[in-house]
Amino acid sequence: MNKPGPQKPANRGSGLQEWTRDAACDETESGSWHFFLSLPYRALPKGRPRFRKAGAFVRTYTDAKTRKYEERVRAEAVLIMSESNRSPSLGPLSVIINARFKPPKSWSKKKQQKAVAGEIPHMTKPDVDNVQKAILDALEGPVYANDKQVVRATVQKGYALEDGVDIIVKEEA
Repeated sequence: MNKPGPQKPANRGSGLQEWTRDAACDETESGSWHFFLSLPYRALPKGRPRFRKAGAFVRTYTDAKTRKYEERVRAEAVLIMSESNRSPSLGPLSVIINARFKPPKSWSKKKQQKAVAGEIPHMTKPDVDNVQKAILDALEGPVYANDKQVVRATVQKGYALEDGVDIIVKEEA
């Protein structure tokens, strides 16, 4: 079932663009396609690689928290792609990631309002590059064959009323 493409961004109390729909994977008039996913939970950064000795070899693995997060995002992507009857893209792609975080409860109401209005930047962890790594790794397989296909990426983070992540993947012309 194809849904219409992402609607005009709405400002729901954040300096970031927040999209008004939850998910879509559609073809545009030019024949290219875009994938859109809005997740209602907090963005997690890609954790540091872990190492374990296995006999004479060292095995590298992803920590359980990161693996569970990536599996959750991947499951959402698989569902959208299968509902849209789409196979993974093989061409060059651009990605936009908007990570939203609730302001700390310890902040005054006034400071929280300023943060949600975009007047206070989100300059604490997680780092945008680690958020990007986790998302790109999670979408590899269901949305695109390999994350090396991503030729352009925009990642931003900011405060909002609710935690969440908006992801848009577009085929490059």
